[in-house]
Amino acid sequence: MDHQTADHIQIQEALDLERQDLFLERQELQRERERLDLLVRSRSSRRYRLLAFLVDIWSAWLLAQIICWVLPSISSLTVMIAVYLLAVVVLTKRFGQSLGKMAFELKVETIDRAPLDWGNVVLREVLGKFVSVVTVIGLFVPFFNVRQLAIHDYMTLTVVTSIEQRVRKEG
Repeated sequence: MDHQTADHIQIQEALDLERQDLFLERQELQRERERLDLLVRSRSSRRYRLLAFLVDIWSAWLLAQIICWVLPSISSLTVMIAVYLLAVVVLTKRFGQSLGKMAFELKVETIDRAPLDWGNVVLREVLGKFVSVVTVIGLFVPFFNVRQLAIHDYMTLTVVTSIEQRVRKEG
C-alpha cells in the first residue's frame, strides 16, 4: 500500500508539471499570436500611412493660412509647423490618431499595447517625423521592410494599425 501511494503521488506530481508546462506553452502561443496579429494589422495600413501624413500637413497648412490671413504679421511656415505639431501630438496622445489617421481609419499603438505616453508621442511625432522628413528616404522606409515600420516606429516601438481590421477581428 505504501509503495502504491508513493507511485500515485509521483504520477500526480508528473501530471501537475505537465499541466503547468501546457499552461505556459499556451500563454506563449497566445502572446505570439497577438504579436503576429499586430504585424498583420500593420501591413494592411502601409498604403495609407503616407496619405494620412499628407492630410495632416495639408490640414495644418490650411489652418496656418487662415491664421496668417487674420494675423498677417506671423510667418506662415512657423504657424504651420506649430499647428501641425500641436494637433498631431495632442490628437495622437488622446486618441492614438491624427486627423489624417482618422480619415484613413489608422491608429498608433505601442508594440506591447501599452497606453501611449507623452514622451513616446512627442519623440515619435516631433523627433522621429523630423528625421523622416529631413532624410526624405525615411518617409518610404515602411514600404521596404517586412514589418512596415517607419523610422519613428522603430524609435518608439510603435506600429500603425488599421482600425477596420481590428474591429472585424474583435467583433
